[in-house]
Amino acid sequence: MSGHHSDTESDANWDEWEENETTDIKCLLTDDKHTTVEQTISAAVEKGLTNLPSCLAGKGTYCKMKIVNYIRTRVKEGCEPAVLNTEIQTATNYEHEKYLQPVLEGDAMLFMMGDDGSESGSEEAKVQALEHENTMLKKKIQQLVDEGYGGFKPKSDEKSAREVDDHDYYYGYGKFDIHMMMLEDVPRTASYRTALMENPSLMKNAVVIDVGCGSGILSMFAARGGAKHVIGIDGSERVASAARQNIAQNKLDKTITVHTGFAEKLESLPHNLDKADVIVSEWMGYCLLYESMLDSVLHIRDKYLKKGGAILPDICKMYAAGVNKEGTHLAFWKNVWGFDMTPIENVSKQEANTTGVVADVDGSKIVTSTALIKTMDLSVMTVEDTEYTSDFIVKPLGSESEVASVVVWFDTLFSERYCREMPCNLTTSPYAKPTHWHHTLFHLPSPVHLSLTEEGSSPVGMGLTPENPASKLYCTISISKHAEHHRDLSVSLSVTPMNEKGEKGEMRTSSYAVQ
Repeated sequence: MSGHHSDTESDANWDEWEENETTDIKCLLTDDKHTTVEQTISAAVEKGLTNLPSCLAGKGTYCKMKIVNYIRTRVKEGCEPAVLNTEIQTATNYEHEKYLQPVLEGDAMLFMMGDDGSESGSEEAKVQALEHENTMLKKKIQQLVDEGYGGFKPKSDEKSAREVDDHDYYYGYGKFDIHMMMLEDVPRTASYRTALMENPSLMKNAVVIDVGCGSGILSMFAARGGAKHVIGIDGSERVASAARQNIAQNKLDKTITVHTGFAEKLESLPHNLDKADVIVSEWMGYCLLYESMLDSVLHIRDKYLKKGGAILPDICKMYAAGVNKEGTHLAFWKNVWGFDMTPIENVSKQEANTTGVVADVDGSKIVTSTALIKTMDLSVMTVEDTEYTSDFIVKPLGSESEVASVVVWFDTLFSERYCREMPCNLTTSPYAKPTHWHHTLFHLPSPVHLSLTEEGSSPVGMGLTPENPASKLYCTISISKHAEHHRDLSVSLSVTPMNEKGEKGEMRTSSYAVQ
């Protein structure tokens, strides 16, 4: 039969093939090729990975595979050897199971390392590695099935929706234009710089965790402010990589370690650290609570902040007031370069009746008193406290007012409790310099007329016309996470006109999404 050989001939051919076999290993940092693990490691050391031998020493095969795949991943992302040399000293950077998946198809480096760091060319080791790779591929396929890829239905629609929300969230923050916008926000950035760099009694020799570190600006403020070590956490690999490079560029990489991943999945702190002295985060979103990032900050607080430790900012306050029509975006359409475009105004108003509008409000367009609707103490509050209902009353500032919308804004305080030398307040008030958070407007179904001089308005039709004005507005606002998209907000606002006798007119309730 064609192609048939005796066992003796086959064994001889196999031995000859083994003797002549050469395996190319791709360099860890360049496109060069090597023939042994030892040569590959030596070349990496010469090019700047001086910590690699000590990182590999004494590690098991799977751990070494993770280190190699982590290095190849970071090099692919454009990470400089000097930065990578620091990163591989921190086990939390490469301990994730995803780094068991080969970055290079058929990566010979992964199959030629033994448990003691030496080369392992035995068939047993190769089979073991292949079996493990097969197991990981099976897990990955099952994950894709669970998430609904390839036409399969996800196991849990609720879980899938949450994962989609998180993916979209971190994808959005992976674009650097949003980081530029935040860094250009002077009230925001200057407040954090003051808190972190001008309070030495808080920051000197402190261990700091920066939740959602982004470009690394707060971590670098903390390092320059005297922190002993800073751990930055960011869920976007692209942003975390850029932060590491920024930190190395400013020669702060010995003080700052950046961890890629969700804050909730951080299993331990690097460098054998147990607890942090300070937690800092710029977590605030539109209407303060949009994006639900505060949940992650509170998780890190409960798990890693030492007893009596500081959280920055530590106090948040939310405010509300009434705005006239000129203070809303709807007034724009009345005169657009000399043309009346009120048909668009009508469409915009329909949308605004169900959606919170994020826009800048001129303080001169606010026509009522300001009400404090919520105070949050981040040192003691719980995640449940981020959803609440609050009653408040606003009164007219002038003799006569027409309220078309209720505007909400917030202050975040770095209070004297922790910032003893230099406390500060980051405000997003309409009476202060604008910030990238803007303000959140909730348009009323119809305007409410108020007057300082009313003495006996009839409850029937109160506030609907200038002839029958109310003297105040009794309001109830409820804020909670959106039922379908957990990073969005659901807001309910009830407005009831009242006269000086305490008599109430018709209550009107509207529901809005902040998204």
